[in-house]
Amino acid sequence: MEKLTIREASQRFCISRARLYKLLGDGIIDGELSKKRGKGGHSWVNLDSLKHHFDMRVAKQAHGKGGYKIVGDSIYISVSEAAKRVGYTVQHIHSLAKRGSIASKKTENNKGRLIHYEDLLRYKKNI
Repeated sequence: MEKLTIREASQRFCISRARLYKLLGDGIIDGELSKKRGKGGHSWVNLDSLKHHFDMRVAKQAHGKGGYKIVGDSIYISVSEAAKRVGYTVQHIHSLAKRGSIASKKTENNKGRLIHYEDLLRYKKNI
């Protein structure tokens, strides 16, 4: 069982800390919810529980639009979401994916493209 702090889970899964606290408080994911928040708190989440939560959400998405797709240990997001998060245009994200500068894959219905989020962050950091 791997434990992630709220901050680590927030950054790794691109979900707000407030949402993680809500999921913990509602018992949707496993972990420890400290009464203190911020630097004094010691809240953490179970990585497997969080992955399972996302897998269930992905399975419920009928049309595959929006949200995060977890494939193995990788997180994929839509091109439009990637553009919003890193401040690039949608066209530039498509160009990076076509050139092979960032990892991507086509959606199941071949109508769109999903971007490997961590790869995109690495690309932005290294330019």
